[in-house]
Amino acid sequence: MNRTSRQNNAEQPDTALDQLLQPFSEFLAHQSASSILLVSTAIISLLLANSSMGPMYFSTLETSVMLGVQNGWAMEMTLRDWISSGLMTFFFFLIGLEIKRELLAGELRQMRQAVPVISAAIGGMLIPAALFISLAGQEASASRGWAIPMATDAAFALGILSMLGGRVPRALLVFVAALAIIDDIGAVLIIAIFYSAQIHVPSLGIALFFLAALALFTYLGGRSGWVYLLAGTLIWYFVHHAGIHATVAGVMVAAVVPSRAFIAGRALERHVRKLLRQHRTTRKEQHGDRVLENHSRHALVQSISQAARLSTTPLQRWEHGLESPVFFVIMPVFALASAGIPISWNSLQSAVQEPLAMGIAAGLLAGKCIGVTAFTWAATSLGLGTMPKGCSLGHIVGVGLLAGIGFTMSIFVTTLAYGADSALYNTALTAVLLSSAVAGTAGFMWLRFICPSKG
Repeated sequence: MNRTSRQNNAEQPDTALDQLLQPFSEFLAHQSASSILLVSTAIISLLLANSSMGPMYFSTLETSVMLGVQNGWAMEMTLRDWISSGLMTFFFFLIGLEIKRELLAGELRQMRQAVPVISAAIGGMLIPAALFISLAGQEASASRGWAIPMATDAAFALGILSMLGGRVPRALLVFVAALAIIDDIGAVLIIAIFYSAQIHVPSLGIALFFLAALALFTYLGGRSGWVYLLAGTLIWYFVHHAGIHATVAGVMVAAVVPSRAFIAGRALERHVRKLLRQHRTTRKEQHGDRVLENHSRHALVQSISQAARLSTTPLQRWEHGLESPVFFVIMPVFALASAGIPISWNSLQSAVQEPLAMGIAAGLLAGKCIGVTAFTWAATSLGLGTMPKGCSLGHIVGVGLLAGIGFTMSIFVTTLAYGADSALYNTALTAVLLSSAVAGTAGFMWLRFICPSKG
């Protein structure tokens, strides 16, 4: 076997199980690398905010940017708002695709597996919110942040789990991914209902009209990504003007993305066999494999490639295609724009003593762990579902600790609750960053040294 053959074989999965898990392994690799990049950009933003470049950093984020046609349709927002309302829409679109996939073909489709993780997510939202309200809800100005400790950052949680390798069962990774997705569903609903301005009904009606038209386009077999991009942009615009946070438009569009392949089953087999017969005939006539100088063979190869593309669903293709831009560009840019706050030792001491910070810390560190663990135990003890394969209650405790990593989503909700230029925002963001760091460290240490390994 030559070197090229060995390399090609090495790139292929060895077993059917490897083939099944390869996409998930690639996803985890993205999550781990994305976590490192997110931490790096958060640290950079903190350094910028507390250096001589701080004034320039903050003034740049507040720079007014207008997009549109001069003397025609245009929108004007600050750079910070374009990032949180515009770029982050793609993040929520990806979340919407993941939610739809899980509901149709993932962990959430089978009730026995879904009940424990749904219970865990509900507990992981209710208990943190209750602890926050009990500690910080008495202050009217701070009470808007009750949803901050309800969020879980999937990228960080899965990234830490992937660092543990074989010490944790594969089913635990799936459990955490599903838990984060249900958390995201809750976050989207909370943002749409509680963090939106007064609803402008005509604009909302227009947005729903375009969404219905897009759903009809999907039903009739439409697959053009440009149509979804154009319609999605219009939906985003009218959702924004309706007074609902514009990122909700991303989830709305994801709900109507096609989840079926254009060509599948026997039709795909017949089509590919026909193309392969034509390819073999053309190859014999040309006595060789040179595609470059033969336009008909090149067209056949392109047809085979197109058939392969149409045999997958747009939901799968777009989800896979968006992972890298979202994980490695959009989320780091959001962290860079949002995590920068002035910090001094005195302000840090003062912030952590505030009821607001105590409420967030209690919610993320205690509430998440108690809620996830207790509600999972209750669901399995009552016979409503089964524990993930190979997992014990100790593993779920570790998941509860990791669920306290709020970071991206918690920062996002903090921005909606308090704005980015208030003392409450600085206090809340300080609590989110410190609590997330503690939760991640505690979850890793628990699963690494206390919880029994997989073997």
